[in-house]
Amino acid sequence: MRWLILSACTVGLVSFVQADPPKNYYAKATGKTGRVFRSTLHDIIDDHRVIKYSSKNPDTADALAKLDVDPNKRNSVILIYSRRSEAISNFGTSSGWNREHLWCNSYGIDKRGPAYSDLHNLKPADASVNSARSNKIYDNSDTRDAKYQKPGHPEAKLTSEDTDSWEPPAEVRGEISLDLVNWTGIPIEIHKLDENRTEIWAQDPLPLGHMERRYIRIQVIKKRI
Repeated sequence: MRWLILSACTVGLVSFVQADPPKNYYAKATGKTGRVFRSTLHDIIDDHRVIKYSSKNPDTADALAKLDVDPNKRNSVILIYSRRSEAISNFGTSSGWNREHLWCNSYGIDKRGPAYSDLHNLKPADASVNSARSNKIYDNSDTRDAKYQKPGHPEAKLTSEDTDSWEPPAEVRGEISLDLVNWTGIPIEIHKLDENRTEIWAQDPLPLGHMERRYIRIQVIKKRI
């Protein structure tokens, strides 16, 4: 099974301050559908600055430290697969955390352009777990596969993997799905087994409060609003 990510939800991201989008921010897109909707939405959100992936100035690691901060421990971030709180100061260490591309860099991003540093597509992850996922697609793990194992890594107890895929924790599947939709601006097909067979990644419960705050924060960081 390969997943086609669809979303019926419209969610906003988090800011350094909690806020709603300005009144009538999306008004021009109201009532539009299809290509016209996509084009109008793009016109609304395309005026933003690109955050550098790595820089001496604030970069994507600094942004993730704000976007995914542990609400109960302000000097830590929540790791996407491990679901543990990790000190922000441990960024870039072999036993700490780094940046995970939900849509793998090797699937056409190739460290080029704004897509490489887009915050919708980045999450903090345990460094060793990130390496374990590598560039495996998201999918339900096949328990019959010779290389099936659960957990997918000892530091991520709620994951599993098989020969060519990675299954994230159930509690973040909806979040990952929505982040990827926000990243592309449209529902995207992660992988297709063949032309006639695609499967929909059913929407698991979304942490809407967190997602709304995170969405607005990204808009603030990118100076969209």
